[in-house]
Amino acid sequence: MGERKLVTADEVDDETDPNEPAGDITQQLTRRTTTEGGQDLTGWLRMPLAAGQRTGTLHVAFCPPFDEPPTVEAEAISGPACRIKIGPVMAHGVRLDAKLDAAAEAGESVLVWFYAIFSANR
Repeated sequence: MGERKLVTADEVDDETDPNEPAGDITQQLTRRTTTEGGQDLTGWLRMPLAAGQRTGTLHVAFCPPFDEPPTVEAEAISGPACRIKIGPVMAHGVRLDAKLDAAAEAGESVLVWFYAIFSANR
């Protein structure tokens, strides 16, 4: 097995980090083969919030699944201030938990960007 390479959100190029999607898009995913022969999946998930909501969970399915659990990063891009915690990472998906700094107002949503990579050189 080769060395595992961690790619951070700051290292992702413009091709895998497009502009923020329109407000009516709830999920947008792009999967590709890397130049090193691995796989990566990038995307956006929008979590609608009810008035008073402080936490929420998003699930990302990896279909087809990766050969092994990938390295995952995620961050809130827009919406009320919150922290995103990466839950269990499996070869077939990941859970992302959001905790808002303050209770949400009606009609708000959190837009989360995520990046999952499986290196062929593990």
